[in-house]
Amino acid sequence: QSLVNILKNLKQDQVNDLLSEASIKYLIVPYDSEKEIFLKDRKYDEKLYLDTLREIRSIKYLHEIGGFGKIGVFEVVNPRDHFWSPSEKLSIAYEYINPTKYNININNAKEKDVIVFSENYDDKWIAKSENIVINSLRYKNRYNSFVLPKSGNYTLTMYYTPQDWVNRGMAVSIVSFTGIIGLLIGFRLKKW
Repeated sequence: QSLVNILKNLKQDQVNDLLSEASIKYLIVPYDSEKEIFLKDRKYDEKLYLDTLREIRSIKYLHEIGGFGKIGVFEVVNPRDHFWSPSEKLSIAYEYINPTKYNININNAKEKDVIVFSENYDDKWIAKSENIVINSLRYKNRYNSFVLPKSGNYTLTMYYTPQDWVNRGMAVSIVSFTGIIGLLIGFRLKKW
């Protein structure tokens, strides 16, 4: 996509909502040290880089913060958290365990409230607790969402189900490795 189209898209009003819902907090304009990005007639153009910074500075929902040398850093105003809800009364706190698992504390939930997980939709994400299993649904055709089945305060564990296969594979690998090492040690001790 050309730089002109990117800037044109960034200036659209709905892009602010899109960036916020995707939990994007920063927009970076890189320093083109290899002179491969800001090109005009296949040659690096410093003016194009400076014009790009000027255009981005004019976007109302972006606030420039201190950069690093020639790297431009802009903060999106009011980005959403990684987990959020359209319901203003619902309170969500989460703990990152690993890239495939999160613990989510929910307070003031009402039945049918929605929790949005700002990651690309994948139906293999589930949220569960003792007797609840909630499958992921599409939210705005982009993100994962979970419809809460009951009111109240409770904790859910959200995880990516294919990780179960990875965990089983690792267990088999560890047992196999341990067995091979044990056999090698056994053969070595027999020779002595």
